[in-house]
Amino acid sequence: MPTAASDWVFAYSNCCRTNALANIVLASTMDLYVETKLDNLASGFNNTVQYINSSLLVFETNKNYVINSGIIDPDGDSLHIEMITPLSYNANPITFLSGFSNTNPFGILESVYY
Repeated sequence: MPTAASDWVFAYSNCCRTNALANIVLASTMDLYVETKLDNLASGFNNTVQYINSSLLVFETNKNYVINSGIIDPDGDSLHIEMITPLSYNANPITFLSGFSNTNPFGILESVYY
């Protein structure tokens, strides 16, 4: 990085989501948007998290689920994962169809915990 800062944001956007998505309003008009943030003011060496679980998920209707994201930090740093409303272009939140939400993205009428 050219300089140290506490508020670096790396973002990527790709048009467009498929119309086959049955949980998003006007899905084909919504970009896929991802971002990550970096604070490189801290000194010292820091490792990247490691993924130790498979990412394949299978859900059944009317069942509660706990998703083990399978991430560990080799340095023992604390990690925080949360389900948020997906974002579209310029970090604008997408709109879910009725019956779906960021805490119920699959419409299974039960909770998914991350």
